[in-house]
Amino acid sequence: MLVVFTVLSADVIVRVWLSRGQMESAVDAAVLLSYEAARTLTTGLALALALASWRRAEDASRRLITLLILFLGLWYTKAFAFAAYPGYLQERIAGSLFAAGVPRRATAFLFGEPVWAAWLALGALLRLSTLFPTPLEVAAIERSGARDRSGLLRGMSFAGLDVGAMFRRASIVLSRSGALGGLPVWLATVVAGAIHGWVDDPAVRAVLGTLWIVLLMLAVTNLRATMVDAPAPDRRRVLWMLQAAIVGLCAFATSAILSAAAGRLESGVSLGLASFAPPVVLMGLALAFALRVPPNPLYAIRRTLTLGIAATAAAAVYVLSAGIVAGLARPGIATLIAIAAATGCTLLLRSLIRRVVGRISAGVATPS
Repeated sequence: MLVVFTVLSADVIVRVWLSRGQMESAVDAAVLLSYEAARTLTTGLALALALASWRRAEDASRRLITLLILFLGLWYTKAFAFAAYPGYLQERIAGSLFAAGVPRRATAFLFGEPVWAAWLALGALLRLSTLFPTPLEVAAIERSGARDRSGLLRGMSFAGLDVGAMFRRASIVLSRSGALGGLPVWLATVVAGAIHGWVDDPAVRAVLGTLWIVLLMLAVTNLRATMVDAPAPDRRRVLWMLQAAIVGLCAFATSAILSAAAGRLESGVSLGLASFAPPVVLMGLALAFALRVPPNPLYAIRRTLTLGIAATAAAAVYVLSAGIVAGLARPGIATLIAIAAATGCTLLLRSLIRRVVGRISAGVATPS
């Protein structure tokens, strides 16, 4: 299926190129071409990395890594596709399916709905977190909380709740009950993904979205526990997975904030992040699984956290400033003021950002 999406993405590039003269400007054609080219490249890289992982799969955990990469690639190529601009081949395939009596709802679910692929990727990650880098054990889960740092609000009732301890207790209960086994995990994620993609009720989607995040945090808790007794190269693999996740989260957060200001500049930056971030995520996964001895990821994690937090803060200040000065100055001047405000505030927050990054880094700085 991922191969099909790679071909369909290339098909969009062909259509954009052939119809570039009919667009409003050459800039629009260039943006579409560059974005689709980046999406095709990223999907192809995901396929290549999954193939490399499959060829080196020596046990169940390695096979799960292959599935994780494939499902993440499938989610990405579906989530970041231009649904309103199909290629010629895609139109022919859709026409043939509709003529054969396949319901439009079913084709939209299969080819246009990315959320079920995200659930399957979560299923692979949950199973991986019980096997990699070492099999998950209750004693390791308990020991993994020994290095927790005291929260700033630990003395308050709900604000000081020890979330890490809650997830460790949940992981212990689920492990002892067998709920993290292959059949329960895959059955739950397949059913949840099908419901999430098929049902349009906002309340149901909100509940399932929250559950997805909770299960993701549970997988992170498990991975932290399996690192306790793992050799240094395998601990580095987990930390490179963390590095890849940080890149994706920071890029998504910055894009989401910028989308609140629907201007040409903001749209361009969002498109740039959507094009640039996925290959960097795949680079982190490649360093985690394609090399026999991965390099130390701690420096990369610190730099990524610093840049990511700074970019997210700058985007928030920019959008807020742009909204305040929008009615007080001409558009070009307002944009310059917002950029200056975002730059100045980011520089002022530099020390705070470094302290936050230092605290986070200390939490993941296991001997690696």
